Amino acid sequence: MLIDVRVTNCNTSRDEVENRHQAMDVSYNEKMAKYSRVAEQSGFDFLPFIVSSTGQIDERSLAWVKGQVQAKFVIDREGAKGADVDKRINFWIKKLSFLIQRSLARSMFYY
Repeated sequence: MLIDVRVTNCNTSRDEVENRHQAMDVSYNEKMAKYSRVAEQSGFDFLPFIVSSTGQIDERSLAWVKGQVQAKFVIDREGAKGADVDKRINFWIKKLSFLIQRSLARSMFYY
């Protein structure tokens, strides 16, 4: 699995959800057009991991995170209860969102 991360500046207010999704879709499609063929030819799956500058994670990237958390339960042979899976997913999503926002804040501070 090859993953390429892009932070997209949606440049919209929080009320304009559709515009944020559209901006993330454009970024996703650009990354797929640029790298998916090369990854496939090399025998890899490719995932553009797209997040907004406000920390929102694209639905496709979010689905990948959820799949990784669920796979961890299977590997550990734990009985994955829905609530346990949801707690771990929420933990990782919040952590990723925080790290992205912190990195962006630092880059603006040092710019």
